[in-house]
Amino acid sequence: PNPKPQTPNPELIIVYRVEIIMDKRILKKAKTGDSRVDSLVLAYKNNAMGAVFLCFFSYAQAESRLKTALSLSPEGFTYVNCYINLGNLYSQRREYRLAWEAYGEGLRGSRWGGGGGVEANSLDPDLSSDSFDSKEAYIAGLMNGGCCLINIGEAEKALELIEKGLLMDPDNVEMRINMGGVMRQLGQRE
Repeated sequence: PNPKPQTPNPELIIVYRVEIIMDKRILKKAKTGDSRVDSLVLAYKNNAMGAVFLCFFSYAQAESRLKTALSLSPEGFTYVNCYINLGNLYSQRREYRLAWEAYGEGLRGSRWGGGGGVEANSLDPDLSSDSFDSKEAYIAGLMNGGCCLINIGEAEKALELIEKGLLMDPDNVEMRINMGGVMRQLGQRE
């Protein structure tokens, strides 16, 4: 008799997918004695746990971890990836105004959008700035922020964000689809 094919455990798939985006050097980093670096490492760990809870739709736990991560961020430092995760959480709960506030905060503080905050690797060479302010998170913030703006009736502002995102990632199919939706809402066909 042929054995029944096993289906993969969906929890393992999700955990594996989240594990790929985590910077293990930061997760394993011991206390340095520099309070700004130690706070940033704790913030990173809380953001990572918040992202895991978000994958499992544990919104209250995710929100608690993400807000803790933001509260631990040193003065002058915008934890862009965490703001984008918080925006994603609010967006999934259909709290579009809160989502836009989180996306907006992350986008304003990002080095990819001209924000001039402290970069993580300037505090400690083991801290990758991309782990806190990645180009991918910035582009996701532009796209998802645009979607939130559509949902709160600000289609023209949404169009600006999505156009900016397409300049950075012209092959992004999702963003192109969203662009078409916004243009239809604005009555533009081209």
